[in-house]
Amino acid sequence: MSAIPAESSTAAESGPGPTRRRSARVQRTIRGSTPYLLILPVVLTIGAILGYPLYDLVRLSLQRYQLPELIQHKGEWTGLSNFGSVLHDPVFWHTLERTVVFTIVNVGLTMTLGTLTALLLTRVSTWVRVPLSVALVLAWSMPAVVAVQLWYWMTNFENGIVNHILGLGQHDWYASTTSQLGMVTSLIVWGSIPFVTITVYAGLAQVPRELVEAAETDGAG
Repeated sequence: MSAIPAESSTAAESGPGPTRRRSARVQRTIRGSTPYLLILPVVLTIGAILGYPLYDLVRLSLQRYQLPELIQHKGEWTGLSNFGSVLHDPVFWHTLERTVVFTIVNVGLTMTLGTLTALLLTRVSTWVRVPLSVALVLAWSMPAVVAVQLWYWMTNFENGIVNHILGLGQHDWYASTTSQLGMVTSLIVWGSIPFVTITVYAGLAQVPRELVEAAETDGAG
């Protein structure tokens, strides 16, 4: 068997095969970076919108602003002393505790009731689903200012419809802190349930019926 000449070997190595492989690598690199290039404008825009406020917030937290500083529009640099004052303030910890509890209750009720409503939408007929979906969208699209005013009108102790229906006379729903938090929680949950319901229902509607039936056959609840 005769040996392959060196010129032929060099030509084979520099032939169309390596070129195609390099082209394939370049194409894979372009395809892999395309999603990041597409979201890059959004990331830059969000960074520009949120970046400066966050920087200014950190800068202000390291300065002291009293009446002379407010008049001069120039704060006095205090470093981390503001954080030390806040962390040693019992009012801060009491407020933080109440905020955490308030958040957990709101998120828990919103997710639970929203998911249950979404499951209800998957089980009712179209004649019930459409009006219920329309009501959810209307509640979701209501401006917050309008919702607060309507909620306050309904719970007004003088002529509120809630007291009239429940027969409570002139009960003041805002007389105590606990009652106030309850009213605010009810308003927030009422306004947040439509978003959770529509989102969860959209996900449940994409599950094939055959998969659900197979899970039920296997004993899933």
